[in-house]
Amino acid sequence: MGGAGEAWPGDLAAGLYALTPPVEIAPLDKRGGSNNDVRVVRTGAGQFLWKRYLTHADPARILAEHRLLAWLDAAGLPFAVPAPLRTRDGATLTAHDGGTGWRALFAWLPGGPLDRGDPATIAALGAALGALHTTLARLPPDLHPALTPYGDLGQVHPRLPAPATLTPPDLGLPDSAPHREQLAAWRALLAGLGRFIDGPYRALPRQVIHGDFGPGNALAAGARITALLDFEFALYDARALDVAAGLSLVTRIWEWAPPASLALADAFCRGYARTGTLTPAEIAALPRLQLLREVVSAIWWLGRALAAGEVHQRLDRLADLRALDRWLAEHGAALVAIATRAFE
Repeated sequence: MGGAGEAWPGDLAAGLYALTPPVEIAPLDKRGGSNNDVRVVRTGAGQFLWKRYLTHADPARILAEHRLLAWLDAAGLPFAVPAPLRTRDGATLTAHDGGTGWRALFAWLPGGPLDRGDPATIAALGAALGALHTTLARLPPDLHPALTPYGDLGQVHPRLPAPATLTPPDLGLPDSAPHREQLAAWRALLAGLGRFIDGPYRALPRQVIHGDFGPGNALAAGARITALLDFEFALYDARALDVAAGLSLVTRIWEWAPPASLALADAFCRGYARTGTLTPAEIAALPRLQLLREVVSAIWWLGRALAAGEVHQRLDRLADLRALDRWLAEHGAALVAIATRAFE
């Protein structure tokens, strides 16, 4: 039943889903990622997406995401979301063979990868985020995800409970150059960010957000957004965090320099302003929120690397943070001005 070289998933082979034959599974590029293994399932009645969860092992957390997706699927959004399908007995989640790990089947999502350099597409991406935020603001409280907010840095990864005071020995590194200098710069950066977290961040408007927003988690047909993906990091936090994440990922500072990167930031903000809103405090906080997002990502990956004994392979995260901090020092005011104009 499976495609060449593909192991056939037990839940599909066992007939747990009411799929119309002929049925085959095949690799799927560009919709997976480091957190999931995603395949296409071709049937006599169309295609589906099969996901094996690689990072998340807590079924309660995955089922909470499924309930959120089901609610969003029925909310009348102008784009699709990955709605989980039910097995013959009504479940949206099944265990791997042997009872380790989890997987699910989803409706097929229209569209393909975005043109990341097209301002019209990036504006449509911003508008999709605004529409998502407007809808998520109505989400019933009993469907709010229970993930840790970005501002609780000590809760990001259990191996790094005190990230603001990290020294080389905490990461299993020698207390010598260049690691001593790297971690000193890290502590200085987090000291400044801590003042932001304890002050402006705590006062920002909050609601359930996507939590991992960017062009890589969207599909498009031309300049029209057809689907938003990967809601597994959705959480109740500062609304503007999603906007900051979008700005980081559409400007692509590691690849594009101003004015091209800032032009895409302008397109994204103007698109968001068509369907969503930001307060002046949120706009002013965008550069710090961009940095906070990357700090949380660095803590997570360093924690995972520490647990796996591979910290040296993740020290590039510290260099990326310093590069972003320098870029924001030079261009953060321009980003704030761009967002301010978009909401005038």
